[in-house]
Amino acid sequence: MSKVKMSRGVKVMSKIMEVDRGWVQLEFKVASLKKEFGVAVGINREQGEVIHNRNMNVATLAHIHEFGRESANVPMRSFLRSTADKLKFWNSKRFRDQVGNIVTGGGSRLGVLMLMGDITLEAVKRDMRKGIPPELSEITIADKKKKKRKKLTALFDTQKLYKSLGMKIGPREMFMDMQ
Repeated sequence: MSKVKMSRGVKVMSKIMEVDRGWVQLEFKVASLKKEFGVAVGINREQGEVIHNRNMNVATLAHIHEFGRESANVPMRSFLRSTADKLKFWNSKRFRDQVGNIVTGGGSRLGVLMLMGDITLEAVKRDMRKGIPPELSEITIADKKKKKRKKLTALFDTQKLYKSLGMKIGPREMFMDMQ
């Protein structure tokens, strides 16, 4: 590409040559990765079917807390979506690093997804250990103390949700119903 620049009445021509340092290849590999495979972090199917109490399994409990349920006076305590939203920038940096390894031949596409799933899963677990807002109500705290629960952290005290978290990597079509 040539560029003309006027400087004090004198035409100066300069040639600019675009050098591709792998960006086109990177874009292609990332696009193909997104089309072929997916990663999901959440309540795994086997653990989700475990009974939490008489009439509710762990997957249902997770859904109620993730979105809240006004009729049961349960506030929204998003532990999956809120964590994933916070990780977007951090994940994209790590993702770019890993994808750069793919372009240079030192990484695998599934390895990238494994890394992203591991980072997200650990972040969800970390947030659950710290406690997901809002704080427990006075009634809930009194009820938990009556049951002699040592931990009073929302979504973490029984550890049923915590222990049922998992990650799944697979063909993209496997996740189509989740979108």
